[in-house]
Amino acid sequence: MAILTCPCLWIVLGDASYHKEWVYGPEMINGSQFFSKFMRHGQIFSTVVVAEYIVLSGHQPHHNFSYFNAILIRSSTVNTENSKLEYLPFENSVQGRHFLTFPIRFAGSDIILMTSHLESCKPLSKERKSQFREILLYMRRRRNGVNVIFGGDTNLRDREVEAVGGLPNEVLDAWASCGSPHDSEFTWDMSENDNKDMNGAKPKLRFDRIFLRPAQKGKVVRPRIFTLIGKQRLSGGRFASDHWGIWLEFSFD
Repeated sequence: MAILTCPCLWIVLGDASYHKEWVYGPEMINGSQFFSKFMRHGQIFSTVVVAEYIVLSGHQPHHNFSYFNAILIRSSTVNTENSKLEYLPFENSVQGRHFLTFPIRFAGSDIILMTSHLESCKPLSKERKSQFREILLYMRRRRNGVNVIFGGDTNLRDREVEAVGGLPNEVLDAWASCGSPHDSEFTWDMSENDNKDMNGAKPKLRFDRIFLRPAQKGKVVRPRIFTLIGKQRLSGGRFASDHWGIWLEFSFD
């Protein structure tokens, strides 16, 4: 099983910027900046089929924000019978942020897939830490026979993770679980990605993260291979996003 987490999914649809990885056929794709021009007017939740994928979006027409979260599910391999998308807004958000959850069944394993785009920018650290706590609490409270996977643009700094007490024992950081590969650490890396002009600064941070709470019984999902993608320039010379995407492969125990 493979998951693709990419920040600007609208470019994937419009320019096929992640084409190489797209044709590999990940079972699930998380997008934290899905743009409303791709959704049908008036729908809070839109379901659109793109190639082999069902697009599940948290679009809310009454919001003034131009983008939102979405989950793509590969319909040919993932069982979504009786599945229902859940939209959960962050009450403290000043940027219209929310998270999505969607239960699936794959290869005999029950999985809850989650995605979000936590509050952006350094001054909103308090809101972001509160949202991160809410995500962790949701993951921990799911029944023990379910694997829970969260992936998205967290905007987290390492010190913010430490400030909330770090990860609970039952929640894994996929990057760390795969050996903390140095070449896949920074998903927002201005030393390699020149999409943004930072006035000469070259910050690099691990904004995009994937967390996993394995099931305590039944089939258990384990992260195995963690790599960054989207480093190919588009025809216009720019990258798809100022963030790299994450390609994560799992196995089942």
